[in-house]
Amino acid sequence: MDASLFPIVLIDRPAAMVDRSWKALGRADDIALSYYQRVGFEGDRVRKNLYGYPGLLRDLSNPPPWINVEPEDLEGQPSKETSLELRPLIQQANETAAETLVSTFLSERRHARAVAEGFLGVDTSPAQGLVDEASATAFRDLVALAKVLGVETFDRIFEVVFDLDLGDEFTPVVGTPDLLIWHPTLTPAVWFFSEVKAPGDYLSEAQKQWLQFHWDVVKDHFLITMLA
Repeated sequence: MDASLFPIVLIDRPAAMVDRSWKALGRADDIALSYYQRVGFEGDRVRKNLYGYPGLLRDLSNPPPWINVEPEDLEGQPSKETSLELRPLIQQANETAAETLVSTFLSERRHARAVAEGFLGVDTSPAQGLVDEASATAFRDLVALAKVLGVETFDRIFEVVFDLDLGDEFTPVVGTPDLLIWHPTLTPAVWFFSEVKAPGDYLSEAQKQWLQFHWDVVKDHFLITMLA
């Protein structure tokens, strides 16, 4: 009989929770994500909106955020300079030092803010400076994810999360795992999908089918996270 094996991470119930349900602490996937972050990993949920790890994958598939893509940029044969600018962030992040990209990100945000302040005649720098720094941190984390995955692995992950046959690059397919987890500094690179299960919960048919269809991509990068 054919069988597929993958590891299980078991998260013990806190001592203070012995007589209470895991639900008292919140969503199972949030609890698991918090655990991985406490032990040094980064990650996000599969949120079916512009956020979560599908949103991170979309951001990496697009040009850097400071590039404004105009319709004319996509017409005819773009110049070499335009072609370089329009390369997906995943590609640029794997060809350029992380801090170089972060520096460009901050510089472009500050320039855009200066233009807006000049137009509006309002100085927003004290509060906006904090927003810029927070945005730069999020962008640095995004670049770190790009370097962990690399271009080839990213392309394969993108294809299993989104149903490109239907032309849908905005909604993850049914059965996509709860979490995408990665470590920003380990060598060799470490990343994996994880399905999170609370007591009494099991893999759904859609989750089983997702695993079967994409086992060649995730067989060494998938585990079950169980709440004990």
